[in-house]
Amino acid sequence: MNAQQLNLLQRAFDSNARHYDEERRKLIPCFDDFYGTVLRSVALMPAPGPSKILDLGSGTGLLARMLVEVYPDADYTLCDLSEEMLVRARERFPVKSRLSAVACDYSQEGFETKLPHEQYDLIVSGLSIHHLEDQDKASLFKTLRRMVGAAGWFVNADQGYASNPAWSDHYERWWRDDVESTDLSRQSLDASYKRRSLDLTASVSFQLDALRSAGFATVELPYRNGIFAVFVATTERRSEA
Repeated sequence: MNAQQLNLLQRAFDSNARHYDEERRKLIPCFDDFYGTVLRSVALMPAPGPSKILDLGSGTGLLARMLVEVYPDADYTLCDLSEEMLVRARERFPVKSRLSAVACDYSQEGFETKLPHEQYDLIVSGLSIHHLEDQDKASLFKTLRRMVGAAGWFVNADQGYASNPAWSDHYERWWRDDVESTDLSRQSLDASYKRRSLDLTASVSFQLDALRSAGFATVELPYRNGIFAVFVATTERRSEA
């Protein structure tokens, strides 16, 4: 990510920090199923579950806050480009003694050295990695594979296009139709479209292949709805049932 892209993203999300959470359900029409699939997937991890969790591109801590309800004793690291978003995350987090909020650009090589732990049992991300160029996504997946060690999981709730560009266009149009039917103000909709113009969404097939190439043994796609997809990558080739 170049300096100009970085600056544009940081400004866009800093300015939206106050309204981010209240708009999520309206901008993600499949909100409950989308995030619910993350929680159901993580629940398949072997007992006693993750003790160190990293939320990459955490924003206001929306996804991490959901995980706290299930894993209140885990240590949480929230990593985001926007300090304003992390301010909101700190405010909402119920177990502050177990929270580390780190402002950093995870697209940069060596970002992991700024985090409090070298390895995590679980790394999650929600609607963030699509801001990276495809080659940077692939590089990040390799770094995350190292960071989850021999028995960790990576669960990415993100955007994914079709292999056929025409279907990708359909997905975009469906999403706009859905959000235009909400009670979001014109200002909020236009701001969302402006942020969307900064997205670099990859196809689902590219992301699945990149996760396999990164060294994850098992890669699954438990959820897909238009542009929204949940990817689950684990380091052990076994049944999680």
